[in-house]
Amino acid sequence: MAASRRKVGDNNPNRSQRSNGRYRYSFFIIATVLCFIVYISVTKLSATTTDNLPMEKEKEELSSNLRGSDSSKDLNNDSSDGNESLGKSASAPDETSMEEGIPHSDDSEEVTNYEGGGDGINTEEDEEELNNLIGDALLDVEQTEEAEIDANESFLENSLHKAEDYIKITLGKLFGEDEDDDITNSVNHTSINDEEMEEIVQEVTNQLESKIHEKFKDEADRIVDEKEEEILKVVGEDEVDGMKDNNIEKDVAEVEKKVIEDLKDEIDDAAEKIESHINEEAAEIEAEVIEEHTGKNAVVVSSGKGTIQLEIEEQDVDYAETGETNDGYSTFKKGDEGGKEENHVTDNDEEADSEEDDGR
Repeated sequence: MAASRRKVGDNNPNRSQRSNGRYRYSFFIIATVLCFIVYISVTKLSATTTDNLPMEKEKEELSSNLRGSDSSKDLNNDSSDGNESLGKSASAPDETSMEEGIPHSDDSEEVTNYEGGGDGINTEEDEEELNNLIGDALLDVEQTEEAEIDANESFLENSLHKAEDYIKITLGKLFGEDEDDDITNSVNHTSINDEEMEEIVQEVTNQLESKIHEKFKDEADRIVDEKEEEILKVVGEDEVDGMKDNNIEKDVAEVEKKVIEDLKDEIDDAAEKIESHINEEAAEIEAEVIEEHTGKNAVVVSSGKGTIQLEIEEQDVDYAETGETNDGYSTFKKGDEGGKEENHVTDNDEEADSEEDDGR
């Protein structure tokens, strides 16, 4: 009985139809899922290829702008990796944007010059501090000049006192009276008294001191100008090189130290050089003052031994104008007091000549 039931059940056509329907339904679902997966895969692959095209173009432009060859190689490697996987290609734009912020090679070199300079930007406080430091350096140079001038003044004063004695001796040789020598009666010799001689000495000394001090100050100023120019030159070169202000300050401090040492030596050398020519300067001034006071033309003569002396240049004398005879004695001019005279001969001389003629 039971067997007959199973046989009847197996031959039921409705049951067979339901089984076939479930198989078709399952196949349809599986096929749909597979198609959906294929569609998604194709869509993503197409989108990835399309997105990579502008990215590669941007990387090529960035690579051409960058001067470093290493940066270009990194970009090319990132581009090839992006084509292999979706994850790498998705991260590529972020890497590109980061690389766009990388400074060019010129900027990198500039940054390396800023030792410990942070972002390499000078603030207003930095500039003000640098300007103050430069001003202090120039002021130190000028103060050093004043100290060196004062230090050499006593050295020059001693030489000027010696020059004053030299001036007195020279005047005594030229215009002093000598009882054993008839030079006081010569046409080219003028005797001056002690008061006038002292006046000449004082005038020559004053002019000499003024000239020596002025000459020394001018030479010191010239040296200072050169040293200040050295400091400003270093500052200018550092600014051209793009150095930061705190590094320029270090260079200013170093060059200031060197400049001040050189300044002292050069001013001392200038004082010694001027001192060695004081007697020569004194002789030139003395010659001018002598001519003003006496009318005599004094010339500076340098001996073979290096000493300096003055000589009075001989002058041609017109005796008709001076009233002096060849023997050095004066005669009366016409119109002078003391009698009638004509052609520098007196009336008594004419009468004496007439009597001598009558006697003959």
